[in-house]
Formats: sequence, C-alpha cells, structure tokens
Amino acid sequence: MNSNESNFLEERQARIFKLINEYKRITVQELSKHFKISAVTIRNDLNALEKAGKIIRTHGVAIATDESLAESLMGGKLSKSADINRTLGRVSAELVEDGEVIFIDGGNACTAIYPYLTAKNDLAVITPSLESGYWLAKTSSTNVYLLGGSVRRDSLTTVRDMPDPVIDSWHISKAFVSAYGFTPADGLMDVSLSPMDQRISIIKRARQRIALIDSSKWGRISMITVLPTAEIHMIITDRNAPSDMVKSLEDMGIEIILA
Repeated sequence: MNSNESNFLEERQARIFKLINEYKRITVQELSKHFKISAVTIRNDLNALEKAGKIIRTHGVAIATDESLAESLMGGKLSKSADINRTLGRVSAELVEDGEVIFIDGGNACTAIYPYLTAKNDLAVITPSLESGYWLAKTSSTNVYLLGGSVRRDSLTTVRDMPDPVIDSWHISKAFVSAYGFTPADGLMDVSLSPMDQRISIIKRARQRIALIDSSKWGRISMITVLPTAEIHMIITDRNAPSDMVKSLEDMGIEIILA
C-alpha cells in the first residue's frame, strides 16, 4: 500500500469513527450505505478500529463507548488476562438468546460479556456491577436491573446481607458466574463472608448456571463457596485449564467449553 492509499484509508476510518461516536450504535449496512462502499470494506475498517481499541464490534454492529470504561470492563486492554476475558465473554454471549432474563456476576470475566450483548433484542440483565449496568444501559436497549445493597469498593459491585423476598418470584434462564477460585472439591469460591448474600440466592434461581473460570483460578482456594461444583451446569474456560480437572468434571456430567 502506497502512502496516498494509506492516508485515504486512515481518513476514511477517522470519518467512520466520528460517525460511530455521533450515533453511539450503528450497523455495518448503515455505514456501507452512508459511505457508498461495500460491507466487506466497512468490516475491514471496523476490525482495524476495534484492534486499536476505539470501538466495540458485535453481530454486524459498531458501538462507541467510553474508552476508559470499556477498558475497565475488559480488565485492561493490553494484558494477557484481558484477551482471555474477551474470549470467555464472547463465547458466553453466544449462549444468550433474544428475550432471555439473565444474571451476570461481577468480576472481569463476567463483565467482558457485556460488549457482546448489545445486538440482542428484548434482553433483561440482572447484575450487581455498577460499571457494567451503567455501560449496558448507555449503549444498548437492554433492560438493566441493578441489585441494591452496600458497595464493595474493590470491585464496584453491590452486596446485600439478606436475600430479597422478591427474588423468589424471579424466573432467570441463565446465570453467568465468576469467582476468586475454583476446585472440583470446593466449587466456586469467593472472599464474601455472607452466606446469605443476595447474589447467591439469585444464582440458585437460574435454570442454567454457567461458570466463567480462566485457568489462573483453577486450584485457587478462597474463604467461602459461592456455588458447589454439583450445582454448576457448564464451565467456560481457556485452553490452559488443567486437563485432569477438566476430565474429572466432564465425567461428572458438567459441560466444559474450552474457548
């Protein structure tokens, strides 16, 4: 590519970026019609903008976002763990169907799901995450229900010591859960001291409980079990997860997705 072509490409991508920021959310087809170029070319430009960390892409849609908040949701865009979180988030979002009511836990792996949900229709999301709830409400038409309670400063999530009786009437199709550590014997573990945490009650209401556990969490012990292994239906992890543990869980009938 010569310098003139390169300059033209950068100028076009800058114009696309400006338009995305103006409308916040725009489709590939709309961009293609506006710039009078093919959808393939638009997708290539959007890929470049996404790699530069300027936008988020999902299912034919380009989304403008607060860069610092997006980086926070992804767990730091330049880190290796952020790449793993993005993959776990993308794979998790592919399991979500239009019209579902889902719970998404706090933690970097779970919050990385949000950018990939914006194209879903009639979705309702319950979450304790202040940042994620705000981001999703700002960038999509999703119905967001933020849990009440006190705020944990380390994770910017809400915690309530006693369960809300209203929770017993909720119908939740999927709960996406992360935690500080996991072993097959102890299940998902976290640092919360409250066994009556509202979060635990909600997770147990879900018809399908899906754990997002990157390989660094396997074998790590923490204070309290959030979800016993026997109550987990599916685990999404990366390919560095210990193969012996993965095999033992598959033998228990738990579905494992290596992302």
